[in-house]
Amino acid sequence: FAVKTTLAGSGLLALGLRDARAFSQPERKPMPMSILGGTGEKVSMIGIGTGHWGHEDVSEEDVRHLFDRALEVGINYFDTAPNYGKGTSEKRLGEVMKGRRDNVFLVSKTESATYEGTWELLEQSLDNLQTDHIDLIHLHNIGYEERFPDLKEVFGKKGAMEALREGRKKGMIRFIGASGHLWPSRFHYMIDSGEIDVFMTAVNYI
Repeated sequence: FAVKTTLAGSGLLALGLRDARAFSQPERKPMPMSILGGTGEKVSMIGIGTGHWGHEDVSEEDVRHLFDRALEVGINYFDTAPNYGKGTSEKRLGEVMKGRRDNVFLVSKTESATYEGTWELLEQSLDNLQTDHIDLIHLHNIGYEERFPDLKEVFGKKGAMEALREGRKKGMIRFIGASGHLWPSRFHYMIDSGEIDVFMTAVNYI
């Protein structure tokens, strides 16, 4: 499983989006790329997390500037989720991505353990992001027991994984992943299943 760094939350680590111009100093070295997990896809070793893009104090101009600059320096990995700003993050990413979808490795998530809930979120995300497919969908925070109380049920016929399998067969998603923030003992269940192309875990460098 590949290790990658995603600038999540504020989108620019310690820098706020309003300070994104500080990110605009010219740097001519090519962006390092890495194969992502079991996908076989090359993605930038720095990714952009768009959780902050759903906040009211972040303008559409801020979002567009960061997106444009990220592509300019070679970042192609963009991560969002349905619950970031109650869909606002996905909608803003979809808007700035118009005409440049082929330049983006697009990642979103499901926060539902059920088939029905995940299918509904998948269709919602495709609509918000204005695209016919998402490159990678994570089961979001698999360590959160209140969201995913029974991992065996997640993999069953009425579980989220069945919706993701079906979405992949229909070309709506390309790869299936899981993210984990809590209880690493639960991560092994996902990895050992053999159905996860990518596992993303939060690491605090400090």
